[in-house]
Amino acid sequence: MSDKTYNFVINGLTPETLPMKRFAEYLEDLAALYGHTQQVHLAKIKSGSIQIEAQIDGPAQAEVSERLSAVNSGNAEPKAMDAFRKIDDKLAKDNAVAHISNEKGTNVIKFPGRERQDNLEYQVSVLAATLQGVLTSLTGRDETKHAQLMDGDITHAKIETKNLELIKSMREYLWGDPIRLKGRGFYKRDSDGIWSLEKFDIEGFEPLENISVQETVAKLRNVPNGIRVDAALLREFHAERGED
Repeated sequence: MSDKTYNFVINGLTPETLPMKRFAEYLEDLAALYGHTQQVHLAKIKSGSIQIEAQIDGPAQAEVSERLSAVNSGNAEPKAMDAFRKIDDKLAKDNAVAHISNEKGTNVIKFPGRERQDNLEYQVSVLAATLQGVLTSLTGRDETKHAQLMDGDITHAKIETKNLELIKSMREYLWGDPIRLKGRGFYKRDSDGIWSLEKFDIEGFEPLENISVQETVAKLRNVPNGIRVDAALLREFHAERGED
């Protein structure tokens, strides 16, 4: 039985424009897509558009063929479908499309990449979300007013409201004691599963006490029946706050 080959072709990228690290990522996902890693070999890399030819040993040919057919129909095992999605996500981010063809030149899988209709970002609304920190900015010339909080090294932006009275009541806390905002957070997830805050709608706020660790411990010790605070725990609190 002669060896069977499959050619993975990326349109929109060339070996000269694709970083080696990214090329290696495509190879890793492609190996997972084919499966049978011991019977699938890299035959050649062709010039022009990126073309990666894989050679399939005889014993694995039928199974790899069935695997690719199942991926094309969306019914393959989870690992194969996950590899397909990873490749397609990379293509979308790299502004490219791709396909896999057999040795006869017949396409067996198409990767829509940049042309796919779905959005790589998924947005959800989280009710009863909160943010806290020092209020560092209040702006807005139109009906929507914007705020910004600083919580240690983290800056929370994209905070807004159309409630003018609420914004007015927040003015006295500008660069003052920390506050906690209550409202709705809109979070965006990218294709890698990373979440980021897209927008936060303020519905209310409350001031927080800006007191030291020593003052907090003193208050805890005054609680009826007493609360014992370990010295090691105190050191951890100080370290997290950047205090000696």
